[in-house]
Amino acid sequence: MRFLSFDLECVLDADAGRRVYGFAGTHREVREQMRQARREESQGKTDFLPPAFWRVVSVGVMGVDTMKGRVHLAAESQSEPSLVQWFADFVDLMGRPQLVSWNGNGFDLSVCRYRALLYGINLTPIYGKDARWRDESYLYRYSERHVDLMDALANYGASPNHKLAEVARIAGLPCKTVATGADVESLVEAEDWARIEAYVKEDALVTGFLFLRWQLTRGQVTRVEFDRTLDLLGAEVAETHPEFARAAGAWRREHLQLVEATA
Repeated sequence: MRFLSFDLECVLDADAGRRVYGFAGTHREVREQMRQARREESQGKTDFLPPAFWRVVSVGVMGVDTMKGRVHLAAESQSEPSLVQWFADFVDLMGRPQLVSWNGNGFDLSVCRYRALLYGINLTPIYGKDARWRDESYLYRYSERHVDLMDALANYGASPNHKLAEVARIAGLPCKTVATGADVESLVEAEDWARIEAYVKEDALVTGFLFLRWQLTRGQVTRVEFDRTLDLLGAEVAETHPEFARAAGAWRREHLQLVEATA
């Protein structure tokens, strides 16, 4: 099994608000004007702007390669062009593994595409060398090359979407222990990059754990493969994220109890 779970943290791009709407003022003032404009455009239904209006401030990844027995958990907070390029390069470095996200189709990869367009960044590792082929690109909604776990669990719109924290807590995983999405803008203003990186890294970790469990439920990994990967993840995060190591242990105990009950 080889996959890369990822998450992007973003804030509204005040410069985009100035260019598109002609707003003026500080970054904070322009962002509030952008949200107000969106509320008016949507007749009060939402103040969340489309992907092109967001600026990437941090990227978190968890690369897992069970054949090599490796787990790499990382986060970066650089200049935005460097971040987008770093993410694309990381995907390429891993040999274009299976990507896993939570709302990555609807938001994260969409933001990457628009920001790459803005800066002229080569996103070939994301698009694929021959984007005409669905199996080559990460952008085809129903492809296994990129699993948007939120979308897949909701059967691609057949049932309502859930927030990552909701599903994680139902499954017994800690989530949003460092911060929430609503905190990111103020954390950026405070230049608290350490907390932002800890937050985005945790989301990538949670997404990876849930993906592994989902693969088990649909028969894509055996129980032996699941346990082996769970042990690998638990060992990797034992010191930095002990709560996840405990959750991995709880999942193992649940299985043992189930086996004993059905024996």
